[in-house]
Amino acid sequence: MKDISPLVRTQAVFALQRLQDPDSSEDPVTKSFIYHMESDPAVKVRQATITAIAKKLQNIPAILDRLHDVDEKVRRHTYLQMSSYSVKSYKIADRIAILSAGLNDRSEIVKKAVTNLLLSNWIGVYDHDYAEFIRAIKLDSSEKELIKFRSLAETALSEIFKKRKLNDLIAYLNASESKEYKNCLQLEKTTLEMLVVWKMITKCYQDYLNGKNRSEIKDDVGSDDEEESTLVNQSVSNLNIFPEVSVFCDYLENFVNNFNFGTDLDEKYQKIYFSQCLVMLLQIVQLN
Repeated sequence: MKDISPLVRTQAVFALQRLQDPDSSEDPVTKSFIYHMESDPAVKVRQATITAIAKKLQNIPAILDRLHDVDEKVRRHTYLQMSSYSVKSYKIADRIAILSAGLNDRSEIVKKAVTNLLLSNWIGVYDHDYAEFIRAIKLDSSEKELIKFRSLAETALSEIFKKRKLNDLIAYLNASESKEYKNCLQLEKTTLEMLVVWKMITKCYQDYLNGKNRSEIKDDVGSDDEEESTLVNQSVSNLNIFPEVSVFCDYLENFVNNFNFGTDLDEKYQKIYFSQCLVMLLQIVQLN
């Protein structure tokens, strides 16, 4: 590991990989890997240590630090390695750190690794249930954390929805068909997570109507028949997913009057959560 040649150091990393004792906090191999992961001047050596180090809880902070490596290839490699492990194996704070850094990375190759692989793998763990997925990246002990959650969830969903059929997104909402609350979420399902999803699907549909992502919708059709694609796009355009103003007002009033605060939450948190739900509902109104 101390050889002057980066190639030799790289090979040494893989040779030592099986000699790790991941259960020992004093393991010399793990310590050496962490040192070279953080300090080795060679990109390939840093990449090798990220691959070889045992993905144990105590090693995660050192790996997460490489999300901010000066070299984009190392950052990309880190995301590729992190994506091979289930999202459920990370603490919520780590999930947030991984997604926040990746979706805001300045490098396009890093962003592509995050959106094409990591996000795809993570949403798959939750069977493409968008509300369940974003619930897994939510810390909610304060208003600041809930605001950060909304921002990160919206950014993540925006990337995920680029690869989804609009018809499927609308079907996921399972909006009410009743005359009283037509095109609104069913009241019993109106959680903060579902409100974020509702907003982003509404925004996706609004962007489609404004011509911002029609090519993506057409590609999603999965047909080489131009006439068939056109018909599908026309059917999407003819959909009406926006509630009438009077309907939405009644829905909002009912939501406010019947909001279930529960009994296991303190009063301060109840008010914060409730206010964030109202913010989302008002933002949905602005999109309609």
